Amino acid sequence: MGRHTTLCTLICMAALVTVQAAAGAEISQRASDNADTAEIDFKGRIERGDLLSLQALISKLPQTKSMTVYLDSTAGNLDESLALGRFFHQAKMRTVIARNPAKCLFSCGLAFLGGRDAATGKSWRVKTSSGQLGFYSFTSNAAEKPEYTDKDMSSAVVDTQRMVLRIANYIQEIRDDLTFLQLIFKRNDAKINFVSNEEALKLGIYVLDERSGEMIDPKVIVDRVR
Repeated sequence: MGRHTTLCTLICMAALVTVQAAAGAEISQRASDNADTAEIDFKGRIERGDLLSLQALISKLPQTKSMTVYLDSTAGNLDESLALGRFFHQAKMRTVIARNPAKCLFSCGLAFLGGRDAATGKSWRVKTSSGQLGFYSFTSNAAEKPEYTDKDMSSAVVDTQRMVLRIANYIQEIRDDLTFLQLIFKRNDAKINFVSNEEALKLGIYVLDERSGEMIDPKVIVDRVR
């Protein structure tokens, strides 16, 4: 990977922390016949203030209900995504990536990892077999820009190191396996590292097989392949 291509990659990754848009996610309660669980749709770009909007909705719900949030987002603010993931973990909210065309990419994927079951307190994240979970790859095909300087390179490296540390701290906070870091920052010629159903199971994520309607327990699979 060339020096300038590396810099393009680092700048793109660092930008995840700072880029913002005017509109945040659309957050609404799903119509459901389940008397014990409140189901919430979380769609669109994740922006600052989305956690507060989610909490405003939750504050109107009965405290006796457990909560499941359905995530569908392809981009967003890193800080807000980590804050959402922490809240999902602390409030014991299950997280779900619904069937295609639902996508949960990078920032959304990090928030998704915070999902936890209210009854057991254990991690509870579900990816439907056609739903897409992915993280931006560490290799960029961006065009080389000779005007980048050594100072630009140093600054991008420092920003990226800080971002990696923040993500690592977050993963430890939600008591997850740091193996996720290898996946999040895996080198790949493609722009996005999509998580296959097999990889999801190995990483402790439930997979809902849409053909059979069965929920596949990752612990059973991991125990068998050890």
